[in-house]
Amino acid sequence: MSEQTDLVSVNVGLPKRVQFKADSVRTGIFKKPVSGQVSLMQTNLEEDGQADLSAHGGLDKAVYAYPLEHHDYWRDVLEKRISASPRNGD
Repeated sequence: MSEQTDLVSVNVGLPKRVQFKADSVRTGIFKKPVSGQVSLMQTNLEEDGQADLSAHGGLDKAVYAYPLEHHDYWRDVLEKRISASPRNGD
């Protein structure tokens, strides 16, 4: 018997440079939900990118699935409202 999995949100974003402490660093952590279809390429999703390709993206790491069950834990640890909904992108 197979278990059905629901896809709640697909989030993409291109790397950008931000200030972290005294340094300027390039990061791909900032992702936003998309509506509609997104193409899965060989090394990432359409309109998505990673800053550190030694650890993220590529042939074996093009997509990351994060379990919705962990959402409440991280909301509590971060002590802020975070959304798992593709509607508001928090």
